[in-house]
Amino acid sequence: MIFRRRPSAELTTTIMSKPVDIGSLRIAFKGKSRISAESIISAKHTIETTKYELTHNKAGWSIILGYMPFPDAKDIRCLEYSNTAPDGLHRLCHGLRMAIYYNETINWEWVELSQARLKQGISPDWSNLFKASEGELNRGSGLDVRSLMMNLGASFGERASVLGDKGKRRSYYCAAFPVDNQIVPLVAYAATRVLPLMRRCQ
Repeated sequence: MIFRRRPSAELTTTIMSKPVDIGSLRIAFKGKSRISAESIISAKHTIETTKYELTHNKAGWSIILGYMPFPDAKDIRCLEYSNTAPDGLHRLCHGLRMAIYYNETINWEWVELSQARLKQGISPDWSNLFKASEGELNRGSGLDVRSLMMNLGASFGERASVLGDKGKRRSYYCAAFPVDNQIVPLVAYAATRVLPLMRRCQ
């Protein structure tokens, strides 16, 4: 996969200005800081990261998510979690990042909606990403993911229909959105990573 970005002068960043509720979770802007880290293609950079706090409305635990705009790639990842977070969520700090791609044909960015699932028989809880049907996305998150994405202004569907993809992953679901919009990928991360693990999806 090739990562491409429009010239920076044309970019319009959409930061989450007010909290967004996703089922039992709430995502809210926390601040910005410079972080040294490796991008999803293993190049190390020090970049200004936008941080968001994802909190469970009833249990009170939280995790910190980072919107990481590396010059060669962008992604959403878990930066830290509270001690009271469910064990299954600890995996998020060791992987399961959500890459943000750019599609030149539609001139939008997009994320693939692969779903995190616990691996049976492994302790402590471990998980990987799997291809998911629309029904599996809904069951894993407890939400109507199509409506969730489209209500945020995103396009939702298989990569073939949304992106014109003809490759091996053309039947994977994705969400596409205006360049540098941070809200859609954050919500997509919560729906495909956090909620399925919290709900013990296997």
